Amino acid sequence: MSGPARQRLAWALHRLGLAWALVALGLLRAVPAGAQESALSLNFLGIREETSDGRARGLGVLGVGLGDSLTAASLNPGSFALLKRMSLTVVGTASVHTANDGTIEHDRSDATFPHLRAALPLPGDFVFSIGFVGLRNYRSEFVLPAESVGPYDYRDAFKREGSLYEVPVGIARSVHDRVHLGLSLDFLLGTVNDAWTTSGDSLLSLRTRRRDGMNGTTVTLGVVADAARWLRLGVAWSPAVDLDVETTTTIEDGRVGGTTTALRTDVTRSTARYPATFRGGATARLGRRALLTADYLHRDWSDWNGRLYGADATTTEWRLGGGFEVRPHRSARWNRLTYRVGASHGTWAHQLGGNDISETTIHFGPGWGLVGGYGRLDAAIEYTQIGDLGKNGYEESRWSFVLSVSGQETWRRKSPRGE
Repeated sequence: MSGPARQRLAWALHRLGLAWALVALGLLRAVPAGAQESALSLNFLGIREETSDGRARGLGVLGVGLGDSLTAASLNPGSFALLKRMSLTVVGTASVHTANDGTIEHDRSDATFPHLRAALPLPGDFVFSIGFVGLRNYRSEFVLPAESVGPYDYRDAFKREGSLYEVPVGIARSVHDRVHLGLSLDFLLGTVNDAWTTSGDSLLSLRTRRRDGMNGTTVTLGVVADAARWLRLGVAWSPAVDLDVETTTTIEDGRVGGTTTALRTDVTRSTARYPATFRGGATARLGRRALLTADYLHRDWSDWNGRLYGADATTTEWRLGGGFEVRPHRSARWNRLTYRVGASHGTWAHQLGGNDISETTIHFGPGWGLVGGYGRLDAAIEYTQIGDLGKNGYEESRWSFVLSVSGQETWRRKSPRGE
């Protein structure tokens, strides 16, 4: 790449990064800092951050069957066998939520980086990968109406925050021109922090904290296969795993300026059965400039034996999505611009109000390939409807903005014979 071309690319990336920062800042300032969340967000099992890059999100899919050779943010380990250069992908999201419980609306906003991944080609046509994938991420709090015991008034306040994520370390290789295999060792880690505070003018203020620390190890097997010149299939599967859970319960003085010494601390250890995960997808090419894609996710949480975190019961979590991509421009200037649109529907891992919680989303967004095919910039905008006021007692709408940046560099290895 020439010097002027590199300067133009650097300036474009600078402007794109500035635009992303402004968008994220605007979304974060869209609601008051003390805004409350919907009760949907209080359930640890229900906030899904699992994602691929901006291209897959714009198509309404998780990218299982795309076999994309320009991104390292894939949930299918077999996809990494298609990467012929050192690759790095960063995904960022920002969103604004409005929830309704039938009496009042709750607004909130957030920004996350749910997927970071790097891949490195190795001798023998192997590809090594390592990264971070967010599975659950949320913050929530509320204050109950004041109550009294005799002449004494008191108020209860609740706050919860936590996340569940995995660190995948993988290896992939093409075993045939049309068959690409991959395996990753996934380290699952998570923390949930709860705090109940009871306070009153004439009562001792007490705060009860409970912290669940979770960890476990599983594997993900993936394959990408070209069944025909125009049809690509992808499958990824992870077995169920027992997470080790350490719960620490602490009672402390909740007054402002109160003692930091715990009045009582208890530690218990248990296990929680995290379910097996199946993902399958397909991509059909419609000529050289368009494609159709769809994929499916399935997890059965019926064997979950950990805390329910306010949910009525666990159920089967599934997601079906699909979309269309087109690159209509033929001119040299605009040939790298791509447009995408998609839709997805599914149910969360738990029930509320005795019924499943459904989620429906429409997706759309553009993509821009870098000169020489050394990466891509992708954006996606999503509108989501979650739950139903009549069935669940809560419903939520969400606008989300996704941006991913993928960069690649040719890695030149010196052969021992050439020295």
